[in-house]
Amino acid sequence: MKHILFFICIIGFTLNGFAQSDFGGKFKPIPAAKFPIAPKKKPSIVTEIPPSTAVPPINVPNVFNSPDVKTPNSSFKIGKPAPISMIPKNEFANPGDVYKEKMAQDLNKTLNENNAPLLKKNFDFGDYKTKSDYLIVKYRDFIYVDGDLLRVYLNYNVIRSELFLEGVLKEIKIVLNPGINKVEFEALNTGTSGGNTAEIQIYDDKNNLITTNFWDNLAAGFKGSILLIKE
Repeated sequence: MKHILFFICIIGFTLNGFAQSDFGGKFKPIPAAKFPIAPKKKPSIVTEIPPSTAVPPINVPNVFNSPDVKTPNSSFKIGKPAPISMIPKNEFANPGDVYKEKMAQDLNKTLNENNAPLLKKNFDFGDYKTKSDYLIVKYRDFIYVDGDLLRVYLNYNVIRSELFLEGVLKEIKIVLNPGINKVEFEALNTGTSGGNTAEIQIYDDKNNLITTNFWDNLAAGFKGSILLIKE
């Protein structure tokens, strides 16, 4: 038994020697693979963008006559900012219209050359009896020809819708009815220089003067009247 073990050991050493002689000069160890080291991730830097400041409006030259004109749907402004108003305006209105409106208001309040208030009263030219078949009425504007108009009634019916008062006397004929004839002269408007200023002269068919009257600065809508009884 000892001889067998000894023999096995001899064979083992012999094989080990051959193995070392065969692989001793040719065997090369394979080096371990080298992998590049992954770079460390740098922490991301978050930069906060400051909020954008409000861009001021750009004022451009105003090429219009009106300072209130603004360009619609635009961030641009023309001229100085206009004050906010609840009253609508015509942006392209003629600036002179403001003065026209004021003048119209002044005309309604007054006026004659003395800046007196409008006279608001009716005039009674009197009652008369006559045998005349008709009347001759002469009329004119005795101050300034400024567009004054009259309307004439006979027994409450309009017989002349509009008479223009000129600087010289004009005349109309009014045929009388038997009995009562009420003739009225209405100031239809006020002229451009003041109230209605009419002179009225009334004659019979023989050209005899019955009465003459005038009013100064009369307001529109007021009347002068005469009552005639035809016998």
